Amino acid sequence: MFPQIYQVKLVSYTYVSPLHWTTILMASILTAIIIFQLLRILYKPKKNWKVKLNYLSLTSIYLVLNLTNNLLPNKNVPLPVLIQLSIECALGLSVCLYTIWYLYTEFNISTKHKIFKIKNLIRTMALCYVLLFILPLYLTRSIQLAYTYFLIYPIILAIAFVISFVFTARKFISYSSDFKFRTYLALSAIVFLTFLPVLTWFHVFEPWIISMTSISFLLISVIELDSYLYRIRNEAVIKLVKQLHPEFTDRENEIALQIIKESNYKVIAKHMFIAESTVRKHASNIFSKSNCSNRSQFISKFKKTPL
Repeated sequence: MFPQIYQVKLVSYTYVSPLHWTTILMASILTAIIIFQLLRILYKPKKNWKVKLNYLSLTSIYLVLNLTNNLLPNKNVPLPVLIQLSIECALGLSVCLYTIWYLYTEFNISTKHKIFKIKNLIRTMALCYVLLFILPLYLTRSIQLAYTYFLIYPIILAIAFVISFVFTARKFISYSSDFKFRTYLALSAIVFLTFLPVLTWFHVFEPWIISMTSISFLLISVIELDSYLYRIRNEAVIKLVKQLHPEFTDRENEIALQIIKESNYKVIAKHMFIAESTVRKHASNIFSKSNCSNRSQFISKFKKTPL
């Protein structure tokens, strides 16, 4: 492997290993999480396997991003340099889109702005990638020019997305300390995610760009940990609910817990940063799985456990 040389303004960084120490550290953390998550899936394959698989996929794609962006382009890889650069850019784009989709799924977010819906984001970014990155790259053979054209739209979109998320979140974060903490973490994760196009635009030292972007993943991991601790704190009630249906999802457990506390659907929606219609849909599934015909019957059946 050839020594890697990076230049930041007037400073030149040279090291024999193709991986920067920040990449090695981040890759080690991600690898450990992947192994732990695989063990969780193997130990209890039927328990919330979709949630576990989504988080495993998120971890894996960040690991690939960290490794690929330090190993490519490389003369030892039997692919043209332009194709390697195209793969590198496509991977970064995929990480951003998958992270946004993951946060949408985690928080059950349904945005009113069509441009921020995940399907529209994928379509517009794919079109932007082909027209503003692939074409300029192959026509001019200049990666700097291709990134200059391509990154304009993602940067504007990322800033608009952060602003939209902030104004949306302000309506909900004052209701519950548990969900307030997760909402702030999610917002911070989005902010760090925007560093990928912004820092790339300014040609910042590449390992630093990937490391800063990977902080977004670490914040999401804290959200996952906080959600797990929330379930531990309410384990007595959750276990009681799961006696009737052990396949309740984590989201259904949290909603069931608040229903048992006799919170109405509007309050639950505000607490959990989701639409009231989404709460009603989850509640309907909860009642069906627990063989209850309505909310009152569900509460009377599970209110036996002190909260």
